[in-house]
Amino acid sequence: MKIKTLKVVFVLAAVFTLGTVINCGGGGGGSTQPTVGFKARGENWFFGSDGQFHFLSGTSVSGNWISDTGTPHGSTTSFAGFTNSGASMDIPDGRVPANWRILATNGACLQVLEPSQRNVTAGSTQLARCVVSTLFLTAAPDSINLASPPATVSIGGGGFNATYGMPVIEYYDQYSGVLVAYATASSVASDGSSLQVVTPDLNGVYTGGYNIVVSNKAADGSNSMVGIAAFSACCIDPPPPDPPPDPEGCGQGPCLIY
Repeated sequence: MKIKTLKVVFVLAAVFTLGTVINCGGGGGGSTQPTVGFKARGENWFFGSDGQFHFLSGTSVSGNWISDTGTPHGSTTSFAGFTNSGASMDIPDGRVPANWRILATNGACLQVLEPSQRNVTAGSTQLARCVVSTLFLTAAPDSINLASPPATVSIGGGGFNATYGMPVIEYYDQYSGVLVAYATASSVASDGSSLQVVTPDLNGVYTGGYNIVVSNKAADGSNSMVGIAAFSACCIDPPPPDPPPDPEGCGQGPCLIY
């Protein structure tokens, strides 16, 4: 009788031990689909001299609920905010499923690339792209070696105005739209045809194509975009990405829970 009891205890202990070891990446049950809320992102684009649309930067985005298209969830019926490049804003209690009017709202849209009115479902990301009207400027030099950048850059094309302050010069990655450097003009020609800018700190800029966006200062202190010049940088490649972390922190073995 004692032997049988010991066997039962051993089996129970083994079952308990196995129950406390789970495989990394395992776990029962699927994820539950959201029933409320969504995300929104605004983007500025421009029409290049090559006849193609090019991504410029993130921008403000706003939306207004129009009507329900099913059993409604959520009470938020309007939103507005700024989205950085590649990022989206959360509307966690956004009313869905519903028709919404969603627009990139930088105030200078020449054309919108998606219908402003669209059906919004729970958990979706709503993209609103605005094509901005802009002049094509020239940069001299338009190609630099990052190891020895020029002290200054000259930008031509016209439309520059220093009445309310020196024009602002922003450097954006052509592919991601990320702002990589910022400066103000050091001088502006009397006829507004050109400007000079001291080359900003380009630490963290790597080989690739970039847009130089020039904006005049307005009377209220805001920036009013004049145009875009393209330039390329070379000879310093980005560092290799870090290896992906172990999602469960389990290393190569099983995860233990207690």
